[in-house]
Amino acid sequence: MRKETENGRQPAGARDYEALLRKLRAYKVALKRKSETIDRLKSDKEKLNRKVNVLNKALGKLRKTTIFADSSVQLLQ
Repeated sequence: MRKETENGRQPAGARDYEALLRKLRAYKVALKRKSETIDRLKSDKEKLNRKVNVLNKALGKLRKTTIFADSSVQLLQ
């Protein structure tokens, strides 16, 4: 992409164009990193939600057995 003039320098427009291309590439890299981070966070959120669901089920079962045990103790008294 580099075009040099007779004096060995690039025209101003070409320098601006190359600077814009560098910025664009940097933005694309940053966007890709952010997108990977978002995907990782979504995955982490899904894993945590599954763990919460398992814990909620266990808590529900524990409550049922506790209520049953409490009522059994009351019947025995």
